[in-house]
Amino acid sequence: MPALSKPLFSFALLCALAAPSVAPAQHTPPVDPPVSVSAAGLEDVLARHPEASREGFQEIVAFARQAWERDPERYGREVHGRALAHVSSWPSWTREVRGGRALAGVDEFGPWLELAEKLEIGQASTLAALLRTTHDVKLRDLKLHSVPLGRAELAALVGSVRVRGLRSLSMVSNGLEARDLEPLWSVGQLVSLTSLEVGHNEVGEVGAAALAGSALARQLRRLSLYDTKLNGSSVAALAGSERLSSVRDLNLAMNEVCVEGAQALASSKWLTKLEKLQLDETSSYHCTMGARGTAALVESPNAANLRELILGGQKIGDEGAWAIASAEGLDNLERLILYDNMISGRGVEGLASAPHLSRLKTLVLNGNPIGDRGVTALATSPHMSGLEVLMIVNVGATDDGVIPLAQSEHISRLRELDVRQNAIGDATARYISMSRWLGSMRMLAMRGGNVSDMGYERIERAQGWHREARLIR
Repeated sequence: MPALSKPLFSFALLCALAAPSVAPAQHTPPVDPPVSVSAAGLEDVLARHPEASREGFQEIVAFARQAWERDPERYGREVHGRALAHVSSWPSWTREVRGGRALAGVDEFGPWLELAEKLEIGQASTLAALLRTTHDVKLRDLKLHSVPLGRAELAALVGSVRVRGLRSLSMVSNGLEARDLEPLWSVGQLVSLTSLEVGHNEVGEVGAAALAGSALARQLRRLSLYDTKLNGSSVAALAGSERLSSVRDLNLAMNEVCVEGAQALASSKWLTKLEKLQLDETSSYHCTMGARGTAALVESPNAANLRELILGGQKIGDEGAWAIASAEGLDNLERLILYDNMISGRGVEGLASAPHLSRLKTLVLNGNPIGDRGVTALATSPHMSGLEVLMIVNVGATDDGVIPLAQSEHISRLRELDVRQNAIGDATARYISMSRWLGSMRMLAMRGGNVSDMGYERIERAQGWHREARLIR
């Protein structure tokens, strides 16, 4: 039999992993396959996805998997053949294996692993089977979410030749502690790894210090350590590591960064290439960055390359907002996330008056009491003309604030607007239906106010409203 093509191998893996281990009973009378898994049903699925996409690939996978589970010999293979012909020329970035089904037949189905570039595993047995296989696995992206792991399992992973080409490793909620992570820092076979995520695991001060001095640190471009029991001292250890000087994307959310950690990041000699910094939330309400930590951070030369800054829930207040407004080095910033920060209208006036924030495309101010004063400041600012996403949920706004936004001469590119849980009514809906940005809108959320069905219908009937746009009412 001729060898299967590599794209065919990759697709067949997704479908074949679900093959039953027991053949159908011989006495079962032959029947036509249900439409849900028939070749005719497949044509409907393929018609919805004529071009390559991750979403299309996943739907085709799900359909073919159902056919295989029902009967691989009688019509599962027919469905596979047609599906494979449809996706055989799709690029590799569309092929992603998801789910926690064990690869019990990894030796039998191993050839299909050879082009699976992304794999999401939810069971320890699946990981063990993957590491046992003798097939030439070329994984680039591995996710181990909610898979119980210990030191031995991590050592086996790091030492396996199956991960030599791995560029991204994500481990979330694995029950890992600092001592369990020691094999990871040695690199082992992870010679190509540039992106590491260790979330909801206990790294702590010991683990942070080990990482800061590790061989692996030199390879990393992206590092995510959210909710890993870090404190200001832990952050200082990371910030003081020359080995982390290549990191461009740093996520330390849901840790006790505090003022100490923010100041350490600001004064770091090595974290000078950061393009994305995420410090939102904190594991202790009493340990936040506040205005002082925010000012230190945004005034630092290390913030000069930032394109995305996420500081939600850090109690920065108006003083922190004005610190951002005064930090001219933030002129590359495109996304600014400041939810739940005790910012009032006065603080937003500062942000709206800052010329260096004119590159902003996304601004999130949910949960801040900015009121009509703050929304109006955004609406009348020429520096906010590039906004494409604006989220102002539960900010104490009324029609008096949101109507000027709809009438704004400056804001005309909005694609997403979220004004839920504000005291707005049909007057706002009327002006939105006539706004300059209505035609570019792809998502409009207004739930939780006083807009009537008639108000929503006015928007949906308005000239320029895109038929595929989402209106959340």
